[in-house]
Amino acid sequence: MRDYFRGPALDRPAKLWPTGRRNRKLPGLILLCLLLLLPLGWLLLHDEPAAVIAEPPPPVVVPSPSPVLSSPTPTPSVTSSPTPSPSRTRKPTPTPTVKKLTQATLAPGRTVSCARVILGIDQSNSMAGYTAARDNALQQLVDWSSRNLKKRDQIAVVDFAGEAGVRQAPTSVKQLTGIGPVVSLAGGSKYLPILEAIKAFPPSSCKTALVLLSDGDLEDLPADASESGTVLRGSDVKFQRLLVPDRNITVPLRWATAFPNGKPVFVDGMNPDETARVIGETIAKIVNSKIVYH
Repeated sequence: MRDYFRGPALDRPAKLWPTGRRNRKLPGLILLCLLLLLPLGWLLLHDEPAAVIAEPPPPVVVPSPSPVLSSPTPTPSVTSSPTPSPSRTRKPTPTPTVKKLTQATLAPGRTVSCARVILGIDQSNSMAGYTAARDNALQQLVDWSSRNLKKRDQIAVVDFAGEAGVRQAPTSVKQLTGIGPVVSLAGGSKYLPILEAIKAFPPSSCKTALVLLSDGDLEDLPADASESGTVLRGSDVKFQRLLVPDRNITVPLRWATAFPNGKPVFVDGMNPDETARVIGETIAKIVNSKIVYH
């Protein structure tokens, strides 16, 4: 065996108590602990347990069903005009009706004892489209005259273009039964041949009036009011009126120069009823009366 060198002995830590004494005191310490625990156990067994304050259970939240989102039904938009006050209520405009000469009478009290009415009908090419309506209007005039004019009154018709032709010589209302056929004429439209034809008529004490159905575009109109007065007096014409058969026709300025007081009257020349009515109203003016419609 090897011999080890023994160094100097190390000091050991001092013990708290001797081993033998520790073993003798251990049972006493255990007993002391038991005695201390006995009162605590007795209290736990005999005292009433402290009231336990229980916290209320949390409320049960029942999730409500999610609303079904649907497209809102659009409210129909009612667009209406504001109700007008009674004072502003508009009455519907009635459809205008054409007054007919056959529904009219000449008012009593005329001051002209006798009238010779001469109708000058423009037969130039520019007026050809109004022929049928004018002929119908002339027939209405014949029927109306027999019931409203005096028996001594006279009706005459002169067609004109480049020259004039007498379709109906002056005829008393008592003898008038119709108007003759259209006179075929050629050329442009002239004014003076009409007056020459009137001069050729038999003299009469009746008031002579000339009613022209034309656009007024006549080649040989008088130069001024003085000249027109002269030619009218030469034919014994005391009244003249121009009836233009279309409101879109522009009457030449030279008409107004020749007849400053002869303002044209526009009429729907394609409508025979309106044409006849305006002729009747013109005759009422010639005899200083008026038309009454029924």
